[in-house]
Amino acid sequence: MEAILIALGVLLVGAVFVIVTLKNFIYRCPPNQVLIFSGKRSGPRLTKGGIGYRVPLLEQVDMLDLSNMIIDLHVGNAYAKGGVPVNVHGVANVKIAGHEPVLNNAIERFLGKGRAEIVGVAKATLEG
Repeated sequence: MEAILIALGVLLVGAVFVIVTLKNFIYRCPPNQVLIFSGKRSGPRLTKGGIGYRVPLLEQVDMLDLSNMIIDLHVGNAYAKGGVPVNVHGVANVKIAGHEPVLNNAIERFLGKGRAEIVGVAKATLEG
């Protein structure tokens, strides 16, 4: 009887270990983010708004936020047509597109950068 209880205990501990291990390789992605699974020879896999899994030891997972970014712009001493100096103050709503060709460009430029760095690049581009 004791041998059966020990065997059941070992099986239970093993099952918990397997479940916890598998849970560490499953990633949930909200609709306003994209997960990039990279590291394999076939190129990165994208998961947008769903569940993805990471191949242990072969892939790493990065996240890119696709939500709206509000940028406060102020350009002083800009010259309008005719050489008239103007001061411009505005607010821009910027968002990374979620469809394939544009999303791949955004991943190439912004992967590994924080939201503040992305906002800084967008603000510099708009002010230019």
